[in-house]
Amino acid sequence: MLRIKRVPTVVSNYQKDSEEAPITGCGRNCFRNCCVQGAKLPLYTFKRMKNRMNEKESVGQMKESPVAFLDSLLLGEWEDRVQRGLFRYDVTACETKVIPGEYGFIAQLNEGRHLKKRPTEFQVDKVLQPFDENKFNFTKVGQEEVLFQFEESDTDETQFFPSAPIDTEDSPNVVAINAYYLSVPFPIEKAPTRKITINGGGVKISELLNYPVRGLAFESGNSIEDLSIAVSDSSICLQENNIPYNVLISDSGKRIFLLPQCYAEKQALGEVSQELLDTQVNPAVWEISGHMVLKRKKDYDEASDENAWRLLAEVSLSEERFEEVKALIFEAIACTSDGDEAQSIEAEPEKEKDIMNDGAHTTMVCGKQECLVRY
Repeated sequence: MLRIKRVPTVVSNYQKDSEEAPITGCGRNCFRNCCVQGAKLPLYTFKRMKNRMNEKESVGQMKESPVAFLDSLLLGEWEDRVQRGLFRYDVTACETKVIPGEYGFIAQLNEGRHLKKRPTEFQVDKVLQPFDENKFNFTKVGQEEVLFQFEESDTDETQFFPSAPIDTEDSPNVVAINAYYLSVPFPIEKAPTRKITINGGGVKISELLNYPVRGLAFESGNSIEDLSIAVSDSSICLQENNIPYNVLISDSGKRIFLLPQCYAEKQALGEVSQELLDTQVNPAVWEISGHMVLKRKKDYDEASDENAWRLLAEVSLSEERFEEVKALIFEAIACTSDGDEAQSIEAEPEKEKDIMNDGAHTTMVCGKQECLVRY
Protein backbone atom coordinates (compact mmCIF):
# COMPACT_ATOMS: atom_id res chain seq x y z
CA MET A 1 0.00 0.00 0.00
CA LEU A 2 1.41 3.39 -0.97
CA ARG A 3 1.18 5.86 1.89
CA ILE A 4 0.88 9.59 1.49
CA LYS A 5 1.99 11.81 4.33
CA ARG A 6 0.84 15.20 3.12
CA VAL A 7 -0.83 16.12 -0.15
CA PRO A 8 -3.08 19.16 0.32
CA THR A 9 -3.95 21.44 -2.56
CA VAL A 10 -3.65 25.21 -2.25
CA VAL A 11 -6.89 27.06 -2.80
CA SER A 12 -6.76 30.82 -2.88
CA ASN A 13 -8.64 32.86 -0.32
CA TYR A 14 -10.09 34.61 -3.36
CA GLN A 15 -11.89 31.35 -4.11
CA LYS A 16 -13.38 30.90 -0.65
CA ASP A 17 -17.12 31.09 -0.19
CA SER A 18 -16.78 33.70 2.53
CA GLU A 19 -14.23 36.44 3.16
CA GLU A 20 -13.00 38.12 6.30
CA ALA A 21 -13.79 41.80 6.72
CA PRO A 22 -11.56 43.99 4.53
CA ILE A 23 -8.61 45.56 6.31
CA THR A 24 -6.58 47.30 3.61
CA GLY A 25 -6.80 47.61 -0.16
CA CYS A 26 -9.36 45.23 -1.59
CA GLY A 27 -9.38 43.23 1.65
CA ARG A 28 -7.88 40.10 0.12
CA ASN A 29 -4.23 40.97 0.84
CA CYS A 30 -3.54 40.13 -2.80
CA PHE A 31 -0.65 40.84 -5.18
CA ARG A 32 -2.30 43.62 -7.12
CA ASN A 33 -1.45 47.30 -6.68
CA CYS A 34 -4.25 47.74 -4.17
CA CYS A 35 -2.47 45.56 -1.59
CA VAL A 36 1.12 44.81 -2.62
CA GLN A 37 2.76 48.19 -1.97
CA GLY A 38 5.21 47.83 0.93
CA ALA A 39 4.52 44.11 1.34
CA LYS A 40 7.37 41.73 2.16
CA LEU A 41 8.02 37.99 1.90
CA PRO A 42 10.99 35.71 2.55
CA LEU A 43 13.42 35.61 -0.40
CA TYR A 44 15.57 32.67 -1.53
CA THR A 45 18.21 33.45 -4.16
CA PHE A 46 19.98 30.83 -6.25
CA LYS A 47 23.40 30.80 -7.88
CA ARG A 48 23.75 32.80 -11.08
CA MET A 49 23.07 30.66 -14.13
CA LYS A 50 25.87 32.41 -16.06
CA ASN A 51 28.43 31.39 -13.47
CA ARG A 52 27.08 27.85 -13.40
CA MET A 53 27.48 27.69 -17.17
CA ASN A 54 31.07 28.95 -16.91
CA GLU A 55 31.82 25.92 -14.76
CA LYS A 56 30.94 23.81 -17.81
CA GLU A 57 29.26 21.09 -15.82
CA SER A 58 27.36 18.62 -17.92
CA VAL A 59 23.80 17.81 -16.87
CA GLY A 60 24.82 14.35 -15.74
CA GLN A 61 27.72 15.68 -13.68
CA MET A 62 26.07 18.55 -11.83
CA LYS A 63 27.30 19.09 -8.30
CA GLU A 64 25.04 18.46 -5.36
CA SER A 65 22.52 21.28 -5.06
CA PRO A 66 22.03 22.98 -1.69
CA VAL A 67 18.69 21.24 -1.28
CA ALA A 68 18.79 20.62 2.46
CA PHE A 69 18.01 24.20 3.47
CA LEU A 70 15.60 24.78 0.59
CA ASP A 71 13.76 21.56 1.41
CA SER A 72 13.54 22.52 5.06
CA LEU A 73 12.27 25.97 4.09
CA LEU A 74 9.63 24.53 1.77
CA LEU A 75 8.32 21.95 4.21
CA GLY A 76 8.43 24.32 7.16
CA GLU A 77 6.54 27.10 5.40
CA TRP A 78 4.12 24.59 3.91
CA GLU A 79 3.29 23.07 7.28
CA ASP A 80 2.84 26.55 8.72
CA ARG A 81 0.13 27.26 6.14
CA VAL A 82 -1.55 23.96 6.97
CA GLN A 83 -1.68 24.91 10.64
CA ARG A 84 -3.11 28.32 9.73
CA GLY A 85 -6.00 26.66 7.92
CA LEU A 86 -5.21 27.94 4.43
CA PHE A 87 -6.11 24.66 2.70
CA ARG A 88 -9.62 23.92 1.62
CA TYR A 89 -9.15 20.21 2.17
CA ASP A 90 -6.46 17.74 3.25
CA VAL A 91 -5.75 14.74 1.08
CA THR A 92 -3.73 12.81 3.65
CA ALA A 93 -6.82 10.74 4.41
CA CYS A 94 -7.44 9.91 0.74
CA GLU A 95 -7.16 6.27 -0.25
CA THR A 96 -4.16 5.59 -2.49
CA LYS A 97 -2.88 2.39 -4.03
CA VAL A 98 -0.50 1.02 -6.64
CA ILE A 99 -2.31 -0.71 -9.50
CA PRO A 100 -0.77 -4.10 -10.37
CA GLY A 101 0.74 -4.03 -13.84
CA GLU A 102 3.85 -3.38 -15.89
CA TYR A 103 4.32 0.23 -14.77
CA GLY A 104 2.55 0.25 -11.42
CA PHE A 105 0.16 3.13 -12.10
CA ILE A 106 -0.89 4.95 -8.92
CA ALA A 107 -4.58 5.47 -8.14
CA GLN A 108 -5.80 8.03 -5.64
CA LEU A 109 -9.38 8.74 -4.62
CA ASN A 110 -9.75 12.49 -4.21
CA GLU A 111 -13.43 13.30 -3.97
CA GLY A 112 -12.70 16.64 -2.29
CA ARG A 113 -10.85 17.99 -5.30
CA HIS A 114 -13.79 17.15 -7.53
CA LEU A 115 -16.33 18.80 -5.24
CA LYS A 116 -14.39 21.87 -4.12
CA LYS A 117 -11.97 22.87 -6.88
CA ARG A 118 -12.27 26.21 -8.61
CA PRO A 119 -14.23 26.06 -11.90
CA THR A 120 -12.16 26.22 -15.07
CA GLU A 121 -12.14 29.73 -16.54
CA PHE A 122 -10.40 29.34 -19.88
CA GLN A 123 -11.20 28.23 -23.40
CA VAL A 124 -10.31 24.67 -24.32
CA ASP A 125 -9.54 25.42 -27.97
CA LYS A 126 -6.60 27.80 -27.49
CA VAL A 127 -3.22 27.01 -25.95
CA LEU A 128 -2.21 30.69 -25.70
CA GLN A 129 -4.91 33.01 -24.42
CA PRO A 130 -5.00 36.74 -23.62
CA PHE A 131 -4.78 37.70 -19.99
CA ASP A 132 -8.13 38.54 -18.41
CA GLU A 133 -7.76 40.26 -15.05
CA ASN A 134 -11.44 39.65 -14.29
CA LYS A 135 -10.92 35.90 -14.19
CA PHE A 136 -8.96 34.06 -11.54
CA ASN A 137 -5.21 34.63 -11.80
CA PHE A 138 -2.33 34.46 -9.37
CA THR A 139 -2.34 38.18 -8.66
CA LYS A 140 -5.51 37.47 -6.68
CA VAL A 141 -4.09 34.95 -4.23
CA GLY A 142 -3.53 36.09 -0.67
CA GLN A 143 0.03 37.02 0.25
CA GLU A 144 -0.21 34.67 3.22
CA GLU A 145 -0.49 31.75 0.78
CA VAL A 146 2.89 32.41 -0.84
CA LEU A 147 5.71 30.58 0.91
CA PHE A 148 8.59 32.72 -0.35
CA GLN A 149 10.04 34.49 -3.36
CA PHE A 150 12.97 33.13 -5.35
CA GLU A 151 15.25 34.72 -7.91
CA GLU A 152 18.79 34.66 -9.28
CA SER A 153 21.38 35.85 -6.78
CA ASP A 154 23.40 39.05 -7.18
CA THR A 155 26.39 37.06 -5.94
CA ASP A 156 27.80 33.65 -6.71
CA GLU A 157 26.12 32.03 -3.71
CA THR A 158 22.67 30.96 -2.64
CA GLN A 159 21.21 33.25 0.01
CA PHE A 160 18.11 33.56 2.16
CA PHE A 161 16.49 36.77 3.38
CA PRO A 162 13.69 36.31 5.95
CA SER A 163 11.98 39.51 4.78
CA ALA A 164 12.35 41.24 1.42
CA PRO A 165 10.16 43.60 -0.61
CA ILE A 166 7.94 41.89 -3.15
CA ASP A 167 9.06 42.41 -6.73
CA THR A 168 6.05 44.14 -8.23
CA GLU A 169 7.54 44.33 -11.71
CA ASP A 170 7.19 40.60 -12.37
CA SER A 171 3.69 39.19 -12.55
CA PRO A 172 3.07 36.10 -10.39
CA ASN A 173 0.72 34.87 -13.10
CA VAL A 174 3.50 33.67 -15.41
CA VAL A 175 3.16 29.91 -15.01
CA ALA A 176 1.78 27.37 -12.57
CA ILE A 177 4.29 24.69 -11.61
CA ASN A 178 3.28 21.57 -9.69
CA ALA A 179 5.95 19.98 -7.47
CA TYR A 180 5.70 16.36 -6.40
CA TYR A 181 7.92 14.52 -3.92
CA LEU A 182 7.49 10.80 -4.65
CA SER A 183 9.47 7.95 -3.08
CA VAL A 184 9.46 5.90 -6.29
CA PRO A 185 9.91 6.76 -9.99
CA PHE A 186 6.82 7.90 -11.87
CA PRO A 187 5.42 5.12 -14.06
CA ILE A 188 6.39 7.12 -17.16
CA GLU A 189 10.02 7.09 -16.00
CA LYS A 190 10.00 3.30 -16.26
CA ALA A 191 8.95 3.30 -19.91
CA PRO A 192 11.59 2.21 -22.45
CA THR A 193 12.73 4.84 -24.93
CA ARG A 194 14.31 4.88 -28.40
CA LYS A 195 16.97 7.47 -29.08
CA ILE A 196 16.08 9.66 -32.05
CA THR A 197 18.98 12.12 -32.11
CA ILE A 198 21.49 14.14 -30.12
CA ASN A 199 21.37 17.83 -30.94
CA GLY A 200 24.26 20.26 -31.19
CA GLY A 201 24.03 21.01 -27.47
CA GLY A 202 24.53 17.37 -26.58
CA VAL A 203 20.87 16.88 -25.61
CA LYS A 204 19.63 13.37 -26.32
CA ILE A 205 16.05 13.29 -27.60
CA SER A 206 14.23 9.98 -27.33
CA GLU A 207 10.75 8.68 -28.05
CA LEU A 208 8.67 6.81 -25.48
CA LEU A 209 7.97 3.18 -26.36
CA ASN A 210 5.22 0.88 -25.13
CA TYR A 211 3.53 3.62 -23.10
CA PRO A 212 -0.11 4.67 -23.54
CA VAL A 213 0.79 8.30 -24.33
CA ARG A 214 3.25 9.13 -27.09
CA GLY A 215 5.90 11.61 -26.05
CA LEU A 216 9.54 12.70 -26.11
CA ALA A 217 12.22 12.54 -23.43
CA PHE A 218 15.04 15.08 -23.31
CA GLU A 219 18.15 14.37 -21.24
CA SER A 220 21.89 14.86 -20.84
CA GLY A 221 23.30 17.84 -22.72
CA ASN A 222 26.53 19.80 -22.43
CA SER A 223 24.86 21.92 -19.76
CA ILE A 224 21.51 22.33 -18.05
CA GLU A 225 21.04 25.47 -20.15
CA ASP A 226 21.36 23.44 -23.36
CA LEU A 227 18.76 21.01 -22.03
CA SER A 228 16.35 23.77 -21.01
CA ILE A 229 16.74 25.58 -24.35
CA ALA A 230 15.92 22.42 -26.28
CA VAL A 231 12.77 21.84 -24.21
CA SER A 232 11.64 25.48 -24.17
CA ASP A 233 12.09 25.88 -27.93
CA SER A 234 10.11 22.69 -28.47
CA SER A 235 7.37 23.92 -26.13
CA ILE A 236 7.16 27.29 -27.86
CA CYS A 237 6.80 25.46 -31.17
CA LEU A 238 3.81 23.52 -29.80
CA GLN A 239 2.24 26.70 -28.42
CA GLU A 240 2.59 28.55 -31.68
CA ASN A 241 0.96 25.65 -33.50
CA ASN A 242 -1.89 25.51 -30.91
CA ILE A 243 -0.94 21.99 -29.79
CA PRO A 244 -1.74 21.29 -26.12
CA TYR A 245 1.04 19.61 -24.16
CA ASN A 246 2.30 18.76 -20.71
CA VAL A 247 5.85 18.77 -19.35
CA LEU A 248 7.24 16.56 -16.60
CA ILE A 249 10.64 17.58 -15.17
CA SER A 250 12.16 14.61 -13.35
CA ASP A 251 15.43 13.38 -11.89
CA SER A 252 16.31 16.79 -10.42
CA GLY A 253 15.92 18.45 -13.81
CA LYS A 254 18.17 16.03 -15.67
CA ARG A 255 15.35 14.34 -17.59
CA ILE A 256 12.34 16.12 -19.08
CA PHE A 257 9.30 14.61 -20.78
CA LEU A 258 7.39 16.60 -23.40
CA LEU A 259 3.91 15.16 -23.92
CA PRO A 260 1.64 16.61 -26.62
CA GLN A 261 -1.98 15.63 -26.08
CA CYS A 262 -5.44 15.94 -27.62
CA TYR A 263 -7.97 15.04 -24.91
CA ALA A 264 -9.79 18.39 -24.96
CA GLU A 265 -9.98 18.27 -28.75
CA LYS A 266 -11.47 14.80 -28.65
CA GLN A 267 -13.97 15.95 -26.03
CA ALA A 268 -15.05 18.87 -28.20
CA LEU A 269 -15.48 16.55 -31.18
CA GLY A 270 -17.52 14.05 -29.15
CA GLU A 271 -14.91 11.34 -29.62
CA VAL A 272 -14.48 10.44 -25.95
CA SER A 273 -16.78 7.70 -24.68
CA GLN A 274 -19.47 8.65 -22.18
CA GLU A 275 -18.04 6.09 -19.78
CA LEU A 276 -14.76 8.00 -19.59
CA LEU A 277 -16.51 11.36 -19.48
CA ASP A 278 -18.51 10.17 -16.48
CA THR A 279 -15.29 9.75 -14.50
CA GLN A 280 -14.85 13.55 -14.77
CA VAL A 281 -11.10 13.01 -14.94
CA ASN A 282 -9.36 15.57 -17.15
CA PRO A 283 -5.92 13.99 -17.69
CA ALA A 284 -3.06 16.40 -17.08
CA VAL A 285 0.60 15.90 -16.26
CA TRP A 286 0.06 13.72 -13.16
CA GLU A 287 -2.37 11.36 -14.86
CA ILE A 288 -0.30 11.19 -18.05
CA SER A 289 2.78 10.42 -15.95
CA GLY A 290 0.95 7.58 -14.21
CA HIS A 291 -0.68 9.08 -11.10
CA MET A 292 -4.44 8.73 -11.55
CA VAL A 293 -6.42 11.21 -9.46
CA LEU A 294 -9.89 9.67 -9.43
CA LYS A 295 -13.00 11.49 -8.26
CA ARG A 296 -15.50 8.66 -7.74
CA LYS A 297 -15.32 5.74 -5.32
CA LYS A 298 -16.56 3.42 -8.08
CA ASP A 299 -13.66 4.31 -10.37
CA TYR A 300 -11.15 3.88 -7.56
CA ASP A 301 -12.50 0.47 -6.59
CA GLU A 302 -12.42 -0.64 -10.23
CA ALA A 303 -9.02 0.87 -10.99
CA SER A 304 -6.94 -1.48 -13.12
CA ASP A 305 -4.01 -1.42 -15.49
CA GLU A 306 -6.43 -1.91 -18.39
CA ASN A 307 -8.60 1.04 -17.33
CA ALA A 308 -5.56 3.28 -16.92
CA TRP A 309 -4.38 2.45 -20.44
CA ARG A 310 -7.87 3.09 -21.83
CA LEU A 311 -8.02 6.55 -20.27
CA LEU A 312 -4.52 7.59 -21.30
CA ALA A 313 -4.97 6.26 -24.83
CA GLU A 314 -7.60 8.97 -25.31
CA VAL A 315 -4.98 11.58 -24.41
CA SER A 316 -2.34 10.41 -26.85
CA LEU A 317 -1.87 11.69 -30.37
CA SER A 318 -2.26 9.12 -33.15
CA GLU A 319 0.96 7.72 -34.55
CA GLU A 320 0.53 9.73 -37.76
CA ARG A 321 -0.17 12.99 -35.91
CA PHE A 322 2.71 12.39 -33.51
CA GLU A 323 5.12 12.04 -36.43
CA GLU A 324 3.87 15.37 -37.78
CA VAL A 325 4.38 17.01 -34.39
CA LYS A 326 7.88 15.58 -34.06
CA ALA A 327 8.75 17.04 -37.48
CA LEU A 328 7.51 20.48 -36.33
CA ILE A 329 9.57 20.26 -33.15
CA PHE A 330 12.78 19.21 -34.87
CA GLU A 331 12.38 21.92 -37.47
CA ALA A 332 11.88 24.50 -34.72
CA ILE A 333 14.94 23.36 -32.80
CA ALA A 334 17.02 23.47 -35.95
CA CYS A 335 15.79 26.97 -36.84
CA THR A 336 16.56 28.38 -33.40
CA SER A 337 19.97 26.73 -33.13
CA ASP A 338 23.23 28.01 -34.58
CA GLY A 339 23.65 27.33 -38.29
CA ASP A 340 26.23 24.62 -37.65
CA GLU A 341 23.71 22.72 -35.53
CA ALA A 342 20.88 22.64 -38.04
CA GLN A 343 22.13 19.45 -39.64
CA SER A 344 22.17 17.64 -36.30
CA ILE A 345 18.39 17.39 -36.10
CA GLU A 346 17.83 14.18 -37.99
CA ALA A 347 17.14 10.56 -37.21
CA GLU A 348 20.24 8.50 -36.68
CA PRO A 349 20.99 5.38 -38.78
CA GLU A 350 19.02 2.36 -37.68
CA LYS A 351 22.10 0.53 -36.45
CA GLU A 352 22.88 3.41 -34.07
CA LYS A 353 19.43 3.60 -32.47
CA ASP A 354 19.31 2.20 -28.99
CA ILE A 355 16.52 0.84 -26.85
CA MET A 356 16.88 1.67 -23.16
CA ASN A 357 14.76 -0.88 -21.37
CA ASP A 358 15.99 0.32 -18.02
CA GLY A 359 14.14 3.60 -18.15
CA ALA A 360 13.70 4.05 -14.39
CA HIS A 361 15.41 7.07 -12.88
CA THR A 362 15.56 7.58 -9.16
CA THR A 363 13.49 10.60 -8.18
CA MET A 364 15.12 12.90 -5.62
CA VAL A 365 13.28 12.65 -2.32
CA CYS A 366 14.13 15.14 0.39
CA GLY A 367 13.11 15.16 4.01
CA LYS A 368 11.02 12.45 5.58
CA GLN A 369 7.91 12.81 3.49
CA GLU A 370 7.12 9.69 1.51
CA CYS A 371 4.84 11.39 -0.98
CA LEU A 372 4.11 15.07 -1.21
CA VAL A 373 2.06 16.96 -3.77
CA ARG A 374 1.96 20.74 -4.05
CA TYR A 375 -0.40 22.44 -6.50
